[in-house]
Amino acid sequence: MNPKATVILAVILIALGAYIYRYESEPVETDTESSYEKIFDFEAEQIQQIEVRREENEDVKLERTGGDAWRLLAPIEVDADGVASDALVNAAASLERERVVAEGELNLADFGLDAPQLELELTVKDASQPTTLLFGDETPTGSNLYATLAGGNQVFVMAGSSKYALEKSGWDLRDKRVLRFNRDGVKTVVVKLPEKQFTLARVSVDFWNVAEPVLTRADRYKASGLVSMLESTKMQELVTESAGDVSQYAQYGLDSPTYQVEIQLADGSSDTLLLGDQQGTNYYARNPDRPLVYLIAESAVNDIKRDETEYISKRLFAFATYQASKLQIASADEATRVYEKVKEDDGDVWKQTAPEAEDMEGTMVDDLLYKLNGTDAAEMVPEAPSLEAQRYTITVWSNEGKNVEELAVGDTTGDTVYARRDGDDLTLKISPESWKEIEALMRFDETTDDESGGVSP
Repeated sequence: MNPKATVILAVILIALGAYIYRYESEPVETDTESSYEKIFDFEAEQIQQIEVRREENEDVKLERTGGDAWRLLAPIEVDADGVASDALVNAAASLERERVVAEGELNLADFGLDAPQLELELTVKDASQPTTLLFGDETPTGSNLYATLAGGNQVFVMAGSSKYALEKSGWDLRDKRVLRFNRDGVKTVVVKLPEKQFTLARVSVDFWNVAEPVLTRADRYKASGLVSMLESTKMQELVTESAGDVSQYAQYGLDSPTYQVEIQLADGSSDTLLLGDQQGTNYYARNPDRPLVYLIAESAVNDIKRDETEYISKRLFAFATYQASKLQIASADEATRVYEKVKEDDGDVWKQTAPEAEDMEGTMVDDLLYKLNGTDAAEMVPEAPSLEAQRYTITVWSNEGKNVEELAVGDTTGDTVYARRDGDDLTLKISPESWKEIEALMRFDETTDDESGGVSP
């Protein structure tokens, strides 16, 4: 290499090294420890307002409205997403400075702080005025930023990622839930399809019915799953803040919605979702009480499209087996038998309490309960041979007696066994094989493993 060029390059490298040493490596001497120190002396819970102002992007401003609830004030005034808002506030409250690089009389222009690229303003409970943090230029290495507190006398270095954690848009922070209900308060769900509608009704915390067009027990996992999906579904994209009058909804297929879901709550209020045309993999949607038009995911709409037959439970019983506390078997041929769970020093045990008191061996009652709880009907039929010649009535009490389920079983001597759950409009058609297994367990005979690995009475 040319000796003259080598000398010039060496001078440049020395100058660059000196600059980095001065502004990024050599902290200003101070009596206060400044390495990785929190910038603010307050916690996230004390912040009542947060505003992020940026040079090139929209400003955002949030206000705490009580507890964990937030309201977006800019760029538009709407409810804010609580989780996203808390994350922003926590990120702001936990900001740290790495080291002080200048103090005293400052020339902010040297650090790009005369025209900051980002300003963070925090209004804290009981404080007389807001606290503002200014973000300036990147340091020579590009991994950090210069920053200062407005009105302060120090410039310090912060991690560059600190700024990025604060750069949230109004869309990031707004509440994008399409429905605002709380699942615990849901009483009924009315689903309107193109040519029919059905209603799911909550019976208790653990039980749901299909209430219309027929009254029958619903699969609680599918029913609660639909409610959970509706509660958590969010806008994929905002189409317009206001579509104007009803005639303008026609362009989205929302003047005459294809699908509609109404959530009716125990306090008498309701929340409704209307679905229109498909747009790519999403669907146009809106709420009657809000002017917005937005898109929601096709997966959510596919759940709404299901008819009531997909929610009907074929399970003979729906109790949680571990919560069962009492079992009664009434028969046309013998005295009614009652079994109750009793607490003893070694744990819960089952005892027969009627027609006479008797200890039960092993897991006989539990085995029967598991079978009753785990057996599905082969088919649900609207009409079936009469159950007047009733052979058995099986009743189970669970959840400390709060839930009572009863199953009436008809003639068991034929090729098909029919049964009906108490209060149900539909009849369950039980396969002969399933019923034989249940009937064998109801005898509470000793069982042994057969050679094939199965269980024989």
